[in-house]
Amino acid sequence: MPKPLFPVLKLPNVVIDQLVKHWDMENVIDATMRSDKFFCEVEKFKIVIKSLTWLVGETLVGIDLDLGSCIVQIRFVKMGETTGVKKVDGVYVYSTKGPRIPNANKEDHILWTFNVDHNKLEDKLVRAEQVTKHLLKILKPEEFHFQCGLNNATILPDLFIWSHRKGFSTILVKRSDRRSTTMSPEALIFLMEELKADRDLKIRMNAFQYYKPIQAKTLTLEDMSWVTTICLMGPQLVKARSVGRSTAHIDFNEIITNWVNGGSPNLERLVLDTSSLGLDAAVVYKDLKMEPSIFTKCDMTRRLCDFTEDCQDVRRLSDGRIATLHSIVDRKLEMTVWHKKHLMFLSPATYYKLKSTHGGYFPKK
Repeated sequence: MPKPLFPVLKLPNVVIDQLVKHWDMENVIDATMRSDKFFCEVEKFKIVIKSLTWLVGETLVGIDLDLGSCIVQIRFVKMGETTGVKKVDGVYVYSTKGPRIPNANKEDHILWTFNVDHNKLEDKLVRAEQVTKHLLKILKPEEFHFQCGLNNATILPDLFIWSHRKGFSTILVKRSDRRSTTMSPEALIFLMEELKADRDLKIRMNAFQYYKPIQAKTLTLEDMSWVTTICLMGPQLVKARSVGRSTAHIDFNEIITNWVNGGSPNLERLVLDTSSLGLDAAVVYKDLKMEPSIFTKCDMTRRLCDFTEDCQDVRRLSDGRIATLHSIVDRKLEMTVWHKKHLMFLSPATYYKLKSTHGGYFPKK
């Protein structure tokens, strides 16, 4: 039997507030599931935590809470033995909370398991929604994340999560076995247009291409079968990395030309794996006005970029900003854009050379 709570609820509200701030947060969350009165008191001011992550996979359904001092991993499974009863969203549920496990290099971990009637995805999602409703009434996460490991993500638009949140810091859609997730056109359109987040995707589509810019600051694509040229030309895009062959032809020259003409103003880096495409750099760079790069290997290394002796610079027409292009035959094409904030990475020689030849980076006196 769990130890009874000391008579905290007999204390004034101000004292409860201070107590919660100094109590381990996992114990506060636990207490809100054991006492309706304590739940109501905590609900009045809500506890700020670093992040909440929903996880939905073939066998694993869970919620990860980053409390700062530790990670609480909530999981939903059919348990053989049940030890404690908790109340979540008006329902009494058996659960078991494990001990805090220290980790020298990362946050401590706590595994908290909630019982489900059957080990079916539907049952786990129902229980996850009940716990979600309880948590969001007492917690205020600074960030939200979503990770999908389903083999077939056709059910994605129907998940309960979207009734609580549609804006995320990151969305990860990737199976644990390294294969691509199968998704219906409707699910992909929902993911692209209804949800806001940086995306890390490994999705396979059958005979379907997406013809709109992907709205994300950071984009990682590990299956290009559904990707078209315009997908990589979004106005919000800052960093993008893509791997694999597209069913539709990807015109990399058009992507670069779009940037030269003022498109994708926030772009900092674009890395395209060309190992399966057999691209000729001469075709990619066709009709681009280029000149040998003024940036050195040292400058590129400081930005964690590769360097080849044949790097070329292109300049944007609107403000004179520079992008360095380089390709490694049968490996990749890389575009590195130099914004004013990146001047700190330059060697003194490059800095003064840039200042004397590309005044657009420096305010006029």
